[in-house]
Amino acid sequence: MPNTKPLHEMFELNEELPCSVEGCKNKRYKLYSTCLKHRQRVYKYGHPKALSISRKAMKAELKQVRNIVLKNRDTHPGLNKAIKWFDKWLLDASLEMSGVPGQYHFKRLYDHGISGEELLVVTAAVFIYSYRNPSKLPSDSKYKEAAVEFAMAHQTTKLIPLEYMTTASGKKRAKFLSKKDRSEIGKYIYDTVGLLYLKMVRSLDRKNDEQQTWKKEMQMDFNVA
Repeated sequence: MPNTKPLHEMFELNEELPCSVEGCKNKRYKLYSTCLKHRQRVYKYGHPKALSISRKAMKAELKQVRNIVLKNRDTHPGLNKAIKWFDKWLLDASLEMSGVPGQYHFKRLYDHGISGEELLVVTAAVFIYSYRNPSKLPSDSKYKEAAVEFAMAHQTTKLIPLEYMTTASGKKRAKFLSKKDRSEIGKYIYDTVGLLYLKMVRSLDRKNDEQQTWKKEMQMDFNVA
């Protein structure tokens, strides 16, 4: 039987319930399962618990990805294909071809001289960071990988100067990627080159394990009896 209650009554009933995010003491917002604060995080970052990631926070990951690219640019076929894929995306956007994800934003990236390699480095760094910091870019059955997808899209905006718009009151305000663009761009990257980025994660983990094993073996006691 359909719910015949007026919308404002449904709002009032739902807003009496606690936010579904564990540990949050706020009440729910409208008909959402979370409070307004966590709903805004879903809109901005793809997950109610996700946080904004600064370039400084990813300093180690950026350095590691640049090193991987430098050492494998001429020999790894997957890496080369991924860079060419980003380059084609940029070119298609610059030509204003239809059906290009984030066409307007990627045209701006192209116009500012951003290369496919630069896009690969920053988005791979986000991917690796998400594995190392799951509390900041969480994933679960409901929101899946939206947090890392949104973060990858968001970091591409930091490669070029912000664009500004003039409001009706005459004030200047920065223009950010829409939720649709963040989702579309991030998912396109994740679904296309996510396996390559996962291999980077595993290769870095293996190298770290080898270094730890080396250190342990160097510290083993000698039999001197």
